[in-house]
Amino acid sequence: MPNTPVIVQKGVTIYALGNAISDGDHTVLKDMLKEVGVGLEMQEHYMDIMTALSGGGPSFVSVCFVSVWFVCICCVWSPHRCRKYLVIMSSCFWCCAYYHTFVTTKL
Repeated sequence: MPNTPVIVQKGVTIYALGNAISDGDHTVLKDMLKEVGVGLEMQEHYMDIMTALSGGGPSFVSVCFVSVWFVCICCVWSPHRCRKYLVIMSSCFWCCAYYHTFVTTKL
């Protein structure tokens, strides 16, 4: 979700400029986006690809968790054991996401 990265000034916002935007407007936009993280200018035809990638992440994680839950139940684990496994798995996932976002990414 975009709110959390923005709160800690690590948000990444992509934008495309139209023909009616002046240099002054572009400067104001860049200054505003600096307050919440990074602003990256893209060509308009890349916007669909970028929004699909950024919007698809939470859905992908959700599908992974549901799949793991299904496997746990099929292995005849108790619901308590399945939840415990998912908590451990989600902790590992968020640690990896944190490492990738804040340690390996140089924006």
